Amino acid sequence: NVAGVAEAPDKLAARYNGLRQIEIWIAGVAALFYLVLPFKIVEVSWAVAISTALLLTSFLRHETCRRMLFTLGFERKALFCDVLAYGGQVMLLVALFMAKRAALEYVIALCALAFFVAAEFAHRSYIKGYLTKNKPIVLSRVDLCRQHWVDSKWIVASQFVYWGSSQLYPFQLALYVNADQVAKYAVAQQLLNVIRCMKLH
Repeated sequence: NVAGVAEAPDKLAARYNGLRQIEIWIAGVAALFYLVLPFKIVEVSWAVAISTALLLTSFLRHETCRRMLFTLGFERKALFCDVLAYGGQVMLLVALFMAKRAALEYVIALCALAFFVAAEFAHRSYIKGYLTKNKPIVLSRVDLCRQHWVDSKWIVASQFVYWGSSQLYPFQLALYVNADQVAKYAVAQQLLNVIRCMKLH
């Protein structure tokens, strides 16, 4: 958003197209990571690994579209796409649980589907017309990656620190308890987070 606001329309269009292509590279790396990495603590099936890689791809595509909408000043359209993505996830997951087919790979795949549908809707309904009107210039994908890395490396580092300090507990608990108990602990922690938010108000 920060880099795009001050850019010429043709360069902004090129940045958007470039990021959508880079997302495919990231998805490929993620797929290899999930499929090749030996999970010694938590066993992950191929179906879960592939669905997780698809979820990452769909989430990145949705995030790029919504940020593009914010950059163009379409805040309400970006909000609608968020509602479509997350509201769609809720409806799909409710239907999945009612059908009593709540396997982990199905849950992840449906979340990915909701993100993908919302992203494609945003692209085809709002952004595609902007790209047609403002022909993208040629922008090196390598230069684009370098620029984004300079701007975001500290954010990435802070997220790794946050994840390492707050999200490693399932793997640590899994050494001593079963998966069902880890899930119950996670639910309890999320409920406590909700209560904290309510207390702030």
